[in-house]
Amino acid sequence: MKRSKAVPIEVFTVMILLLLASKISASTYYVAVNGSDSNTGSIDHPWFSVKYALTKLVNNDTLYIREGVYYETGLSISNRSGIVISAYAREKVEITGGIPDFRAAPNDKWELYDASTNLYRTKDIYPGSGYANAWLLDDGIQLVQYASMTNLQSTNYGPVQGFTPMYQGPGVMYYFDGHIYMRLQNNPNDLIDPLGKPISPIPADIDPNHHRMSISFTGTLFTLSNASNVKVNNLTISHAKYLFDTPGNSSNFEFDGCSFNYSAYGFVLRGSSAAPTARDFEIHNCDFNNGLPDYVYWCDVKNKDQEVGEAYPEFQAEAISGPAPGFYIHHNRFHDSFDAMDLSGGTENTRILYNEFYRLRDDAITFKIVKNVEVAHNIMWRIGEGVSCDFDLTDTKTDGDVYVHHNIIDASQYQHGGRTGNYRASNWPVWQIIDAFGSHGDTYPAKWKVYNNTTVHRRSGYSSDPAELPSKVQSGPNLYVYNNIFLILDDRICFRARLASSGAHYDGDVMYRLLDTTYHQPQPNTFPLFYQFGNGSSFSTLADFRSKSGTDWESHGLEVEPQMDVNKIVHGSYDGGEATWKRYFPRTSSVTAQGASYEGLSWPGTVGVHYRGAMADSLATAIDIRIPERGNTANEFLLRQNYPNPFNPTTRIQFSIPEAGSYSVRIFNVLGQEVAKLFDNEISPGNYAVSFDAGSLSSGLYIYTLIGNNARAAKKMLLLR
Repeated sequence: MKRSKAVPIEVFTVMILLLLASKISASTYYVAVNGSDSNTGSIDHPWFSVKYALTKLVNNDTLYIREGVYYETGLSISNRSGIVISAYAREKVEITGGIPDFRAAPNDKWELYDASTNLYRTKDIYPGSGYANAWLLDDGIQLVQYASMTNLQSTNYGPVQGFTPMYQGPGVMYYFDGHIYMRLQNNPNDLIDPLGKPISPIPADIDPNHHRMSISFTGTLFTLSNASNVKVNNLTISHAKYLFDTPGNSSNFEFDGCSFNYSAYGFVLRGSSAAPTARDFEIHNCDFNNGLPDYVYWCDVKNKDQEVGEAYPEFQAEAISGPAPGFYIHHNRFHDSFDAMDLSGGTENTRILYNEFYRLRDDAITFKIVKNVEVAHNIMWRIGEGVSCDFDLTDTKTDGDVYVHHNIIDASQYQHGGRTGNYRASNWPVWQIIDAFGSHGDTYPAKWKVYNNTTVHRRSGYSSDPAELPSKVQSGPNLYVYNNIFLILDDRICFRARLASSGAHYDGDVMYRLLDTTYHQPQPNTFPLFYQFGNGSSFSTLADFRSKSGTDWESHGLEVEPQMDVNKIVHGSYDGGEATWKRYFPRTSSVTAQGASYEGLSWPGTVGVHYRGAMADSLATAIDIRIPERGNTANEFLLRQNYPNPFNPTTRIQFSIPEAGSYSVRIFNVLGQEVAKLFDNEISPGNYAVSFDAGSLSSGLYIYTLIGNNARAAKKMLLLR
């Protein structure tokens, strides 16, 4: 354990004075929608454009953006260090690559072009290069980007017939005549749910003049190059093909409290496994939304060359893509997209913790060659695949440990797979399930540890795929599957194609197949519970496996119903709150008791864990007072920057301590006078958070301190009323 070092009080006083001096030496500037780029950038004479402001900042400057919508393109954060870009005092700020022409409704900017198909076009001509993206702001969705006018105007709504033109659903197209064409009529085949019940059309009104929308011609909104120690706080950044592109080396960026509405990619992380262009980013308390509408099918994107040549949205959608070494991604929401993260070779020492992934048509997280990566305490609901691998044998970078633990992964919710008649209809029916753990590419020589996860499954179109971890993760002595819950709502295979002779480890898992008949009537025992498993044979029950496989696998395993709230799992919606988590809590006492032992295994998240699945008790949710920090354990004395900062009137302070003792968190004004004591307790090692309500304090700079066991730390924060 790393011990805290004593800091003399004189040195501590100097630390506070240096913090104040650093604030005084840096400059603070402002941007406002009523400003001018000929102004000085002061709060009374703000600049007008964010693009101009970024060219004026020097190292350690702060830029506050006042409330409003900023229409920008070609922004760059380059060759700077220590700058802060933030919304002012929690005001609502949006930076968008869209144009303002259609933000208000009703308007008269559209004319009916073809009454027979309800096709509209803009009255004005817009300069563009063939790319136009449209978001319906009040519905929170973006439209299909059509590449062919014959498809946009087609009255063929299916089934798919090779390359015969077909109308997929509401969409937009930038045509060579300079007009933008839009059709908001729904495909009638998309208005029936998996149970045959009607679905309300989105949008309900097919006249674009009645909709507030953002239309964008922007390729890249922000470029990040050769910058470091940059903080971006509380901004909404929207409507470009790429929100952030990283062509040059950048490190130690922090994105806190932001909303990202990305048309194709949120963060594009350039470089190779040997030379990534972005390092040590922290992304937290953010919202990632791709606006993917429900009427889009998996095959619309994945198989465009084999179907009608149409895809949504004509490119792969991902929130974070590329090598991500040292990234710390926590407490975010990723939703309404195809993929959330596709992390390639070079991703190492990376933590993905306490995030929400929901309504994703494909993979929540895909790893290529990665090393020392932790995925923990996340919830994944109505996703195509939860945690996947995609290995290319041409990548020779050494692989390392992957820790997947304490996640809830529910891949049992039906969503659109393939349109009737698609060329892979046997695998991709109209309503489809994929996998909680997915596999792509070649066999993956990973060192995966998958433990204490709660997963829910149905049989996928690839009927023999197992419920357990990715099938192409190579079996071997570094592969562990411990203390997970596999709840299967039909007769899907649980474990497949692992041989005990490989040296892999399976123990303490709960497996149970519940023949739910909500969507169809499964045939019991169509598939065995274990397929070519252990000694290479197949087994219908755990008892059969134990008696005949000749292995010591699953000596602590259970084939017992975990007694979750299956009705809400099958029929419930998602709200991300405690009620959502509780539906996955097992109520069978043997499930909540000790499974396989972690003795001798120094994995993250195993200390004090004597249960199976993701939750220790019925009140366990995503987070309470104890919070995750960078690294596996609290092995250093650490005081983190408060969030939000600036704040009004409340903020949150996080800290870590490596050893037990008496600790206090106190607030001081710039005169050194104590104004609040937030925390003063005997506590054990761990990661903590406390809240501060500024009450009647006036605006200004304050210092907060953490003191205990002869160690001290201090940071500054700004109260803006």
